[in-house]
Amino acid sequence: LHERGYIFDPRGKATMMDLFKSIREATGKTIVVITHDMDLVYEYMDRVLVLDKGTLAFDGTPDELFRKPHLETLHLDYPATIRVLSAVANDLGIAVDVYQKDVASAVLAIQKAVRP
Repeated sequence: LHERGYIFDPRGKATMMDLFKSIREATGKTIVVITHDMDLVYEYMDRVLVLDKGTLAFDGTPDELFRKPHLETLHLDYPATIRVLSAVANDLGIAVDVYQKDVASAVLAIQKAVRP
């Protein structure tokens, strides 16, 4: 959609993903989404296929993918929630579960880490 001039803000992305989910539930069909948006992948996808130079480099769940060390070898970055929570944990020296898929969950993870 981006190539056709459609650029979605976060609310637009969520609306599109909800639409895809509704279509999938109504039809039972698999929907293939091709993206470089790792936040979208982490929050919404059930299965991830990563291609590297035409070769299948990964096939699994988003949780499996983003728990892998050294994603840069696949030319990928971690979703924003993981990057931010990792930085917060390192900077503040606290133990935070960095594997949160959305902002609300990330905030709760920080609160849980800092409350006695």
